[in-house]
Amino acid sequence: MDKKEKNSSIYTITDPLLEPYYIQYDQYCYTAIKKVIAGTSGRERDQTIGYYSSLERCLDVIAEDSIKNQDYTSLQQFISGHKTRLQELKQITIK
Repeated sequence: MDKKEKNSSIYTITDPLLEPYYIQYDQYCYTAIKKVIAGTSGRERDQTIGYYSSLERCLDVIAEDSIKNQDYTSLQQFISGHKTRLQELKQITIK
């Protein structure tokens, strides 16, 4: 491995449709990151959701995390919300 391969560059994907999330990626993986407000200080900070080998899986996890802010009365309702949000995010990549 030469020196250039060892120094991986990190790139960022931001989009208003992803808010409050964004994605960082390099030659190895995609990282899902969420902007959150710290409870006591009120400061914005970044919370890493996870590391993924594909953009599709990264978007899937963002979609799932984004719907985890409310109660659901059925599993079907939760799955439907996840599918809807995932389709919204995948539209970004299709356009």
